[in-house]
Amino acid sequence: MDARQRLRDWVAASGTRLDRDRPTRQTTWPGEEPAPQVEDIVIEDRDDEFTDFVLAEVNVRRAQEDEFYRTLDAETGEVS
Repeated sequence: MDARQRLRDWVAASGTRLDRDRPTRQTTWPGEEPAPQVEDIVIEDRDDEFTDFVLAEVNVRRAQEDEFYRTLDAETGEVS
């Protein structure tokens, strides 16, 4: 029971819901500049947005992999 309540608290603090998301709120300590205002981001189509996120992540990883392979010596296979 305690674990479930903690999970509910963490999800509530993160601000993620099925139809909207927002960055986790940050506590401003005395003497610090105030944190920027946190705004909700409306999620119109969770499936499409998740697919877009995954495809973008795949493209980033492919680019990183391509960059790594460009650093290999074709004859030895070692990183140059």
